[in-house]
Amino acid sequence: RRLSELARYRDELTVVGIGGRYDVSHDSFLGVQAIEQVAGIHVDAVFMSTAAVSGTDLYHQEEQVVMLKRQMLASATKRYLLVDHHKLNRRAMLKIAPVSEFDLIITDSGAHPDLLATWRSNGTAFEVVAVDPAVDRSD
Repeated sequence: RRLSELARYRDELTVVGIGGRYDVSHDSFLGVQAIEQVAGIHVDAVFMSTAAVSGTDLYHQEEQVVMLKRQMLASATKRYLLVDHHKLNRRAMLKIAPVSEFDLIITDSGAHPDLLATWRSNGTAFEVVAVDPAVDRSD
């Protein structure tokens, strides 16, 4: 249903579906086929989330997700990280990339000021946005 909603913008967007092994728990395609397909394309921008950000690095606990996210970063001209404060100052087992690989990090007003100061001192571009508590973010 979500992809069909994007069809309204067919003159402004090109939607590319990545195949591979469908992973129900992530509601996405993962694995070797997905990585190879991403490696074969170039995109203007990637908007990425992550399980954890600790200081200046992104992490995730699953190897298959890490490999796909690394390839997505390599295939994009502009890179945007979307991460809410619940995932900040946390670690997971595997490092995806440093935050310096992103053109902009977008987080919410719950982000700890010390972390924002670290990003600022490292020259990491970020934007703090207000969050409407009435909006359901369960997706």
